[in-house]
Amino acid sequence: MARQPLYPHVPKSQSQGKFIIKMDRTGSILINHNLRPGKDVFLQMESDKELVTDLMSNREREDLGHGWTLEIPDREPRASTLSELWEVSATEKKLPPGDIVIQDRYGDPNHKIVKIYRGGRVYAATYAQPFPTKESAMKDYFENPKSFEPYDESTGRYV
Repeated sequence: MARQPLYPHVPKSQSQGKFIIKMDRTGSILINHNLRPGKDVFLQMESDKELVTDLMSNREREDLGHGWTLEIPDREPRASTLSELWEVSATEKKLPPGDIVIQDRYGDPNHKIVKIYRGGRVYAATYAQPFPTKESAMKDYFENPKSFEPYDESTGRYV
């Protein structure tokens, strides 16, 4: 007689899922999920950020505040709260045409910065030669969104 597993079988693709939490320089929290590309949750208000920071240990809060990325696997109990938050407020990263700007990197003619404007935020990536076209930059963004990082236009630095 075969023994029944104690827990229901979880497909391998689900068991490797994880929420990726980052904090930018302004203190806003950005939540992504590695198996659900193309969506993110952006939390700016203190009450919204408390929902996420209350799930973390003191050490995790400190690490997040110092610019480290926090990864929470789907199999952890606290991931259920993040999953509910994700379902309610995740926004699509689909961009209308014309939201891509390619410009010279300040003081460096061998590099270009590609900026993508989305929902009041700016994502950017630096390219060397051969320089991209708007179409190739859009394709890069949708195929590998992690290559574009939040960008602060006032300082010209990645956040």
